[in-house]
Formats: sequence, C-alpha cells, structure tokens
Amino acid sequence: MFYNVLLTAGFFDLLNMAQRDITGLGDIISGSDLYSWEPFKGCNGCEGLCSVLKSASSIRQLLQDQKIYVFKGPFGLLKSFAQRGCSFAKHLADLHGTSGENEDVVEFSFQRSSRDQEGLGLISLLDSKSTVQYLALATVQDDPAGNVVKNRPVTANPVSPPNILKFALWQHFCVTGAYGHDQCAVATQEQTELPTRVIAVGSDTVAPRLCLSQGQIGKYATLSYCWGGQQPHQTTTARLQEYTQALPFEQLPASIRDAIFLARALLIPYLWIDSLCIIQDSTEDKSREIAQMARIFKNSYTTFAAARANSCHEGFLGVQEETASRLKACFKLPMNSLDGTTGTVMIYPNRFQEVDERFGKVPIDSRAWTYQELLLSPRVLSFYHDGVEWKCPSMLTSDDGLKDEELIHFAPMFLRKYELTPLFFSGLDPETLSDDAEELAELPSLWWSVVYAYSAGDITVLDDKLPALSAVAFEFQHLRQDTYLAGLWRSTLVTDLQWFYIHKIENSSVEKIERNPSYRIPTWSWASIDGARILGPEDSETQRPSERVDVLFCETYLVSPAAPFGLVYGGRLTIRGPLKSLTIKDAWKHFGSGPDSWDEPKTIGRLHTDFRGRGDLVDYQSFQFELGIPPGETVIWFLGLSRKSPEEDESCGLALLKHRNGLFSRAGLFRLGLKHVTPTPSALQCHLMDHWGDDYVATTITII
Repeated sequence: MFYNVLLTAGFFDLLNMAQRDITGLGDIISGSDLYSWEPFKGCNGCEGLCSVLKSASSIRQLLQDQKIYVFKGPFGLLKSFAQRGCSFAKHLADLHGTSGENEDVVEFSFQRSSRDQEGLGLISLLDSKSTVQYLALATVQDDPAGNVVKNRPVTANPVSPPNILKFALWQHFCVTGAYGHDQCAVATQEQTELPTRVIAVGSDTVAPRLCLSQGQIGKYATLSYCWGGQQPHQTTTARLQEYTQALPFEQLPASIRDAIFLARALLIPYLWIDSLCIIQDSTEDKSREIAQMARIFKNSYTTFAAARANSCHEGFLGVQEETASRLKACFKLPMNSLDGTTGTVMIYPNRFQEVDERFGKVPIDSRAWTYQELLLSPRVLSFYHDGVEWKCPSMLTSDDGLKDEELIHFAPMFLRKYELTPLFFSGLDPETLSDDAEELAELPSLWWSVVYAYSAGDITVLDDKLPALSAVAFEFQHLRQDTYLAGLWRSTLVTDLQWFYIHKIENSSVEKIERNPSYRIPTWSWASIDGARILGPEDSETQRPSERVDVLFCETYLVSPAAPFGLVYGGRLTIRGPLKSLTIKDAWKHFGSGPDSWDEPKTIGRLHTDFRGRGDLVDYQSFQFELGIPPGETVIWFLGLSRKSPEEDESCGLALLKHRNGLFSRAGLFRLGLKHVTPTPSALQCHLMDHWGDDYVATTITII
C-alpha cells in the first residue's frame, strides 16, 4: 500500500525540520532534487520554432501583455517539423487537426492570459481567430527560467513528498499569519477544545482509535466527503466500546483511510469524521452533535475535502488521471531569464480551459451536507480529479500555482458567494453590525444566497434538509440576533415567505430515505420542498411588505431542544392580511403556465407552484393536480403579502389550499405582472390587473 512508502522516519524528520525552519521548508519544496528535471536539449529540424521564448524581447512583450507570433506558414511545413521530432510543432499540429491540408496557412501566437497576475504562469495559445488553448508554464526554482516563471512542476500523485511539504507550508503560513495570511489569525486558532469524540490517528505501528475528548485541548482535522449510501462500519452503540480500543483500519472505507493517512502525514494528531464520531443509531447523540457542527468545523485545523469521490469507498488520494494525461502532453522550450542566461520551461495544457467547465461535475459540489462543512472551515484542502486546492480566509491557491484570479472562475459551490467565509462569521459580531446599517441590511440577501446554493445539493436522508444547514443557520442567528423558523427568520418573515422554486434537481443515483411521517416541516418553509432549487424573495426595491399584513403568531416544534436549528415536527403561522379566492378554472386562466396559456386573454401573472414536476400542464385539470388539490375541491386562495407601492394592491403572495378543518397550507407563490406575460397587454388584461385587489378581504388565517 502506498501509505507505507511515504511514512518513513526520514520523511517525518524532514517534515519536522521543515516546520521548525520555515525557510528550509521553502527550499525543500522548490528544490530541483524533488523533481525528475532535465533541461531542454533542443531538437533537430524545426528551424528555430523551439526558440520562440529564447529572446529577452519576446519575454518582455509577454510580460507587457503583448502578443508574440509563434508560427505562420503552411500546415505541411508545421507537420514536417513535428515529424522531425519537435514536440512543440507536434502540439501545434495536433491542435490544428489531422484533417488540415498541407497548403493551409496556419497561424499561432502566445499572449499572457488576463487571468495570470504574476510573472508568466498561464498563457493563451491563439490561432488567427481566437484562443484555442490555455497553457500552464512551470520550472524549478534553481533553473534560470525561475526568474520569470514562478510556478513549479505538478505531479499526478497528490501525496508526493513535494506536495505533502507544500500542504504543510500552506498550513504553517495560515496558522502563523505569515506571508499575506494576516487575516487568517482572526478566524482560526491552532489549539482548541476538541469535539466530543475524535479519532486518534495513530501511526504505522499504532492503530487509530476513537477517543472521548472530555474537554481536552488540541488540534484536529475534519473530513468533508460524500457518503454515497450507508457506511457498514459507522459507529453504533454496539461498536462504541470496540472502536475506543482500535478502529478496523483496513476495513474502513477508502476515503476514511485516506483522511487518516493525510492527518498523520501533516502531523495532525486527531481527526473528526461524522460517521465515526457520531453514534449513528442514537437520535439523541445525533441531535446533540449536529448542533455542534458550526463549532466543529470552525475550530478545525484543516478540513480535507474528498472532492473527487462519489462515495466513501472511492478514496481521494489516488493518482490524478487527468493530471497524468496533461503531463503526457507537455513539451519543453528554452526560455530567456532576463538576466543574460537561458533556462528551461515546461509547458502543458492548463487544468481549466473554459469558465465553469467543472461546475456541477464535482461530486462534493452536489452534496448538501458538504456545503456548510466547507463554508465554515477556516482551511480547506480539496482533492480534485485534476489537482489539489487550498482555501483559507486570505488565499485561494492550488498545487499547480494557480491563484485567486484564476481559480475563482471555477470555484466550487461553497465559494460562489465569495464574501461568505469563516472570516465573515468570525470578523463580525452583533455589536459591530448594530453600528453598520449597510452590513446589517445585507444579511437577509446573504441568507437567501446560502439557501439558493445549498438547495442545489443532493441529500440522501430527506429529513436532513434542516440539520444539514443548521451550522450556517447558527452562525446567521448569532449575527442577526433573530428567531429562526425552519429556514426563515421572524424579523423578515413576511418577505421570507415569498420564496419559490425554479426547477427540479436531478443529480443523484443514490436511493433516497423518505421522510419520517412524524417530522412535518411546515409548508410555508422552503425546506418542505425536496429536490428543487430555491430562489429567495424578489428584490425589496421592487416589492415591499404590505402594511396590511400582520404576523400574529409563528412557531415551529423542535424534535430536540438541543438542536434549535435542526429537525422539526411541525409549525404554525397565524397571519392577517388581504385574502381572496378563485376557482381552479379562473386561476388557470389568470396564472396557468401551460403551452397555450400565453394566448389566454385573462393571463395576468405567474404562479410558481410548490409541486412542479408532477406532469405537463395542459389544462386546468392538470393545473389542479400540479397544485395537489384533491378531486372535488374547486377553489384556490390567494394571500397578498407585498406590493410595489402603498397605492397599489398586493401583487405578490401565497397561493393556498384550505383544508376541512379550516387550516391552510401553501401551494405556491403568485406574482402579478404583465411583463411576465406579454410585451403588449390587452385592455382586458390591464383591467384585470388594475382590479385584482377589489375583492381582497382582510382575514386572519393559520397556515401549517
């Protein structure tokens, strides 16, 4: 097993020495002795094509963002260079394609990428029309080209000795606040109180085991990963005693074994993994520990993100096949170092060619639980199929030298709202916010940004919808000093009620564990909707809460008082506001979204149903089915909540179903507006809009 290859006494001596002497660590990482590096030895017969970077003037042009021409001539000539052994010519010929005619005139040039902010690390390879490829440049520190090219060669082995040392360097700088990490000290501590249970990672000769921390101070790592179904070796009440003696290391899922190895390699003595550190068959323990998730991840020394693994059985430290493939396509060129000497630069296809090309394709991005884990962690070391990335409050970087300016274009979901970091939560407090009206006003919209990102995630146990966001909710509650109501907030409740979902999420091959009938999230909460992306209320600049709406009472019933942001078994909202009803047929005419509805002369808005996706909407009967209205019921109710001005009727609010016991449940959100319907409304549509609120009646109702 490759674990034993690296974990030698000599390696640990090297790492210990390097962490004591940070200058030495920099030399060790950058030194050429750790790479199989051969300088450029030239090729025969390319008539100087390989010398394109050999002149000082070419390098200066690139550094000034000017274009330099690489080749312009017949394709046949380029192919002949390739056939004579020029790897650079072969790369260009392959990009042009084998179908090209020998007489075709081809043109290629280099230009520094606009996403490259330091030296020459990323260049665009252009043809006569546009960029055809982004190329990464790398060299070793003691090569003369290192004066210009700052990036070092990558390796397809994420846990090669150079990489392990690089990870240790990132950690050290972050914890000590050195080299631009001055903000990180605000958000993190090196030593902190350990979670209730942690894994003592042991060593080659000492087996890992589960420990009861009992308030002990220390440092620990956390693992964020995709379960991919139930884990046969998770901690249960029956296994707890056995696991405190020793964990069955060889029988554990691959991702967990990888995390234990990585913690050992980085000299982190403890590790927290949910499946092992929470007693999975104890509802009481799960509620108590999930309620501590914010503290657990915020205090983590480093979070390891198994970003590439679809399940815990796949692991995340294996050879990166895509990196290996890119390295096979590399070529070397001589490069002027601007000091009178010539070095060697290694050039290979960059990891990212198109913005967002990996978005939605990375397993960990699609898991709901990992969103809060990664968002709250002070340091995240993410292992992708094509590289390793580091995120902390001060920096976003990667093992191939790419920095914020490049990586943010391809950021995972938890970084999409970039101002939401551990620094955001640690650097602010209620007293600070009370004096900053602008920051305070941003919190509601930031919350809905969180909900939008989180709701895209897949969740196996449907009852986990609220618990899987409880840590972030805890942090927002601390800042807002507000009452949390199953995903909504009391101080902005009238606005918060106006959420809606925009499309179904189909991103899971894992069989869902259905909701426990005892746990009923109230229908007025977005968390009651499964498998759908949630969009927050419309901008307050265009829709304002109506002064005619008054929330009289609202509460949720917690499954466990120890988990105020977790599971609920119901809730009630008593509200007074303008209410009206329509028959199903009239509602279809006013709000239907079927194929012919835009031609309906009475259409005046949209109704975003909460049950979208059951079937096609072709008539009012399918509309009734979509809303979940039982056969025989013919009425849908509309509660106005907001309007554009005090002089207008409420144009946005809840679509409701009334039950036999007089209580209501939410069926969707209605929004009046002819701009949603047609650019040229008829006189009838304008009349219906103007008189929509004529039959509103102020009514007190209870929604469950």
